[in-house]
Parts: sequence; structure tokens; C-alpha cells
Amino acid sequence: LTADHGAPNIAEFELREGRPARRVTQEDIQAVLDDIERTVRGHPGPDSVTGALVARRLEQVDFILRAMTPAELASAGPADGIVRAYRNSYIPGRSTTFPLWTDDVLAGRVGPAHPANWGVVVELEAHAQIYTARSAHGSAHPYDREVPLIFLGAGISPLRDTTSARTVDIAPTLAELADLTPPPTVDGIVLEIR
Repeated sequence: LTADHGAPNIAEFELREGRPARRVTQEDIQAVLDDIERTVRGHPGPDSVTGALVARRLEQVDFILRAMTPAELASAGPADGIVRAYRNSYIPGRSTTFPLWTDDVLAGRVGPAHPANWGVVVELEAHAQIYTARSAHGSAHPYDREVPLIFLGAGISPLRDTTSARTVDIAPTLAELADLTPPPTVDGIVLEIR
């Protein structure tokens, strides 16, 4: 039993419990996109320089934790957990407008100054939730990526293990439990559950 991602508590619950959280409105996002458009218009230059300028400007926004450029994502240099999580799923040349969504962006009307045009990827502050979704794929926060994985059945020992596992580990583990040998092309490993 598992899931592909978790979900945060809604912002209002976190606030009621005395923890930081924020509901990010469409107007908040549009204000950020308008600011980026003004910034880009005032600083023409190579895409790599513009992307870095956009990322640093986004990181000044109170509900944005991190804005990462393609160069930062492709780098092998030091990184915290947020950057490492995005590096693990980074595909050069592919970008996303998430989470800087407005009704226009969701309808496919992405302006020329949207950060995605420079490959800039954005992570919101923990428990900052956009108006379009209470939870969504893409967060690198623990509440989204730390998901329980439960195996139950004959031959499985009662055990709790906090070692990280990946979704690609499920198939070879199930094969092992069924006394099958997974093909050598399987990416995952057999988890220690016996």
C-alpha cells in the first residue's frame, strides 16, 4: 500500500495550529508575474543571465522558498534537500509553469515573461497553497515526498524501517516475494522486508 505523493494540511489548519502557512491567491501570482515582466523588460540580455535575474527576483517573494535556474538544476555542486529533489527529476529543456498558475496560464496563455520561459523552476514555502489546488505534484517538502510504503502478507516480517525507498523499488520487491527474478533492466532494488 502506498501513494505517489502525500499532501499538506490546508493552510487554515496550519495557521490555527500556530504554524506558518499561506493561501496564495491568483492575484498574488499575477502580481509576481507582472513584476517579473517589468524586471525582464528593464534588463535585456542573454537567456542565462535573464533566467538568473528572474530566479533571484522570485526568491524575494514572501511565498516563494526557492527559484532554480537550469544551470543550478544541471549542476553537481552542493545542494540542500529542496534542490536535490528537483535535480533528481530535472530534464534539460523541459520546464513547467507550476506553481505560478493563473487562469490565463492554465488556459495556455503564458506570457513571454513567465519564469518557465527561462526554465526557472519554483518551490513555494512550506504550506503555501495556490488557489487552484490544495495539493499537487511537484513539492519537495517532506509532507509531499515522504510517503509510507506498506507490505503485508505471508513471509513478510513485522518491521518498521525508515530507510528511503523509491517507487522503482516496488516491482523488484514484489517479484522477489513471488519468487521471480526481475529482469536486469529493472531500475529498482529489492527492499529488505523479510
